[in-house]
Amino acid sequence: MKKLDLTKFLASFSFYSDEDRLFRYTRDLVLGREQYVNTMLQMILQQDINIDEIASTLWNTSANIRHLSNSGHLIGLHSHTHPTDLQSLSVIEQASEYEQNLKILKSITHTDILTMSHPCNSFSNETIQILRELNINCGFRSNMDDYYNSELEYPRLDHILLMKSIN
Repeated sequence: MKKLDLTKFLASFSFYSDEDRLFRYTRDLVLGREQYVNTMLQMILQQDINIDEIASTLWNTSANIRHLSNSGHLIGLHSHTHPTDLQSLSVIEQASEYEQNLKILKSITHTDILTMSHPCNSFSNETIQILRELNINCGFRSNMDDYYNSELEYPRLDHILLMKSIN
């Protein structure tokens, strides 16, 4: 933790507070996925939280997604379990994340899924290839950095910045 420079960690995400950066650093680089999930499960158990009771306020339901799709919105992939460091997964695990997400969204919307956004801006050349094999033709990073190498890496303005510009 002493090596962490909050001014440099996730610097391209200007909307993150120091607390956001510290949380993401701890989650991704100190704990890692397995230890983070185990810690969260322990906290849930200690607080006697019923995940099923709060799930509808945390995640979109099939009915929500279907309504958005039927209203003309494009529904895109974002992975199945939202790994925060997707690029560190094996190619097989990455493919599984997107294939499962694609299968579920197609079954809900009854449409072809052609777009996506990279979770936590984590992707690799292998990720791009997986998405192309799934016939995804437009993808978005989660920041506005001006570099991109393909149609699956367009910059995306975070909703926080959009809301600030409107207000």
